[in-house]
Amino acid sequence: MQPYAGLKAVVTTLAVVVACIHIWLPSVTVDAITLTLLVVAVLPWLQPIFKTIKLPGGFEVTLQELKQEVKNATGAAQSAERKADLAVSGLTTVVSGQRELGMERAPEERLAKLAETYEDVRNKQTAGPMRTQAMTDVVRKMIELASSLPNLDVASRLRSTASGQRLAAYAFLYAKPNPTCLAELVLSVTTLENKPFGQYWGLQAISLNVGDIDAKSVPDSVARDLIAYSTRVPSGTDRDYELRRILSRIGLSTSDAT
Repeated sequence: MQPYAGLKAVVTTLAVVVACIHIWLPSVTVDAITLTLLVVAVLPWLQPIFKTIKLPGGFEVTLQELKQEVKNATGAAQSAERKADLAVSGLTTVVSGQRELGMERAPEERLAKLAETYEDVRNKQTAGPMRTQAMTDVVRKMIELASSLPNLDVASRLRSTASGQRLAAYAFLYAKPNPTCLAELVLSVTTLENKPFGQYWGLQAISLNVGDIDAKSVPDSVARDLIAYSTRVPSGTDRDYELRRILSRIGLSTSDAT
């Protein structure tokens, strides 16, 4: 079944009805307006076939580009919502005056505990806004903790099979970008990370670690992994939006996958 078939049928029906009324009106012949309405009637069904259709009067309808713009806007909105959740998480803590648990522990121990907390939240709580906010709170604490960690074995965490350890590495590289870790970071996000939440924050870390690096200086493995990854990321998502931004900054696009 075609996507949005119901909506397409409605658009087609309305356009045909308007065209018929236009024809039936006294002293009105079939003209450019009628032809335009008839073209509009079939546009929803032609989208998979044509990229651009020129209507009477010189108007052009770029279907595929319009569809992509809608997806980009959706992904951007989702990404903005995640970043807003991060800000709200920190603000809530400040306003409530709550004391972070385990503040007496060494930074490394606190990071390990946060990694465990993330996995507990993901595995035990029902998927939804409350779980997402709880996981976002963990990310915020990891990012804040990075300032107390002058050194961290990022490489081993990026290769870890534990999602909490990988998230800790993403948060550390988000707070303290290190371009020398870029290839390992990209490999972790594109091959090991299998959770949308972890993928999103991994992409955020990649974006900061790409920084102002010259596109020609990007390792071949990084470009190859990101392009291959673009074929698996659902379009119209926050991850798709962030990945497109990263590719654009290094002179690539999702079309390079083909």
